[in-house]
Amino acid sequence: MNIHIPHLLLILWVRKNVVLGVLGGCFAGALLLSLLLPKQYAATTSMVVEQKTQPLTGIVLSPQMTPGYLSTQIDIIGSHAVALKVVEALQLADVPAIRRDFQDDTDGDGSLPDWIAENLLRHLRVKPSRDSNVIGIEYRATDPAFAARLANAFADAYIQTSIELRVDPARRQAIWLEDQLKTLRERLEKSQAALAEFLRRNDIAGSDERKLDMENAKLEELQQQLVAAESDNYDAITKTRQAREAYGDRAQELPDVLTNPLLQSLKAELAKAEGKFAEISKRYDVNHPSYVAAQAEFEALRAQLRRETQTTRNAVIRTSRLSEDKKKELIAAFERQKRHVIDLQNQRNQQAVLQREVESARQTYDVALQRTSQVRMESQLNQTDISVLNPAIPPREAASPRLLLNLFLGLLCGGLLGTGGALLAEQLDRRLRTASDLSDRLGVPVLADFAAA
Repeated sequence: MNIHIPHLLLILWVRKNVVLGVLGGCFAGALLLSLLLPKQYAATTSMVVEQKTQPLTGIVLSPQMTPGYLSTQIDIIGSHAVALKVVEALQLADVPAIRRDFQDDTDGDGSLPDWIAENLLRHLRVKPSRDSNVIGIEYRATDPAFAARLANAFADAYIQTSIELRVDPARRQAIWLEDQLKTLRERLEKSQAALAEFLRRNDIAGSDERKLDMENAKLEELQQQLVAAESDNYDAITKTRQAREAYGDRAQELPDVLTNPLLQSLKAELAKAEGKFAEISKRYDVNHPSYVAAQAEFEALRAQLRRETQTTRNAVIRTSRLSEDKKKELIAAFERQKRHVIDLQNQRNQQAVLQREVESARQTYDVALQRTSQVRMESQLNQTDISVLNPAIPPREAASPRLLLNLFLGLLCGGLLGTGGALLAEQLDRRLRTASDLSDRLGVPVLADFAAA
């Protein structure tokens, strides 16, 4: 069935009784329902929920955290735990009427406080503000004073729960930190005792940094002396080899002999005595006293020269032995000093390790102590950034039922249902009302429409 606007209006006019009947019934039903339903009063408590900084630390929170934070607070307000606090604070479980309702509803099965809490949450509405940190806690009840009382009770319970949610984790963390702090204190004391025992055992007075430097200086001095002794020993070995290879007159060619003043003086005297003896031997006979005296003087000087030369040669060999002994002594002293320096360096390294352990244990302990003090204070904190902006007061007017709105909805629903009813009645009882109906039903063209004329 094709229905046009004029056709629809014609149907509604023809079926006006159906439309008016349904419309009147819906209007009367809305009016009757509005008059019979008990009045509901809505009391609202406005809460300001801000989280700009963390307590004690003063850390400023990012603005991006605010939406999620507000959503969390809304869930907390509407939680079963907050409702249980309201039940406890208002002692609703002791009200006889509520106890009778619980008995009738559950036959005594379950927990009375939980049942009351669930019923309270059915009438609770949490309304966040669009562009601010204000949250409205609305509670509906038939008694305006009771509605205001419940809204304020939910606000107080929410503040108490918020404090507990902040304090309880801090208390548990403080207990855990106390145990950790005790362990860290024992570790620090053990590391300090180990360092003190090491210093006492090695006779180290505190942090003796100069001692190792002095021992290193001694080692360098011994090394320089050893280098000089090795050079002297090499020279002595060379001279000794030359001295051992020099026999007879070749001993006169030794460097020490050539540089010996006494030998040079003896050589000069021997040359003079030899010249004198040569001159006397030309003038006198071998038995002449002057010849004998000159010969005796010459032989004595030559014998003395040989003895002094041998003494010098032996001194060269003895000097080589002394040089070798000195070299060995310096090598031994150098090795002892090197081991001593290595031992001191090892002691310093061990001391440094122990000191680092002490410093690490102290730093860890100080950080833990600071954190423990902070958490301990947080566990005793009873302040919150949540505050009541506007406490709920008993409303003067009921929030529901809303008479005008219900009547408007009744008229709207009645109009729609009446129109539907008229169309349904028309569908069940088809009549020829217009020329188009005639052509549609019979399938013949309409030659003239006298009603239209």
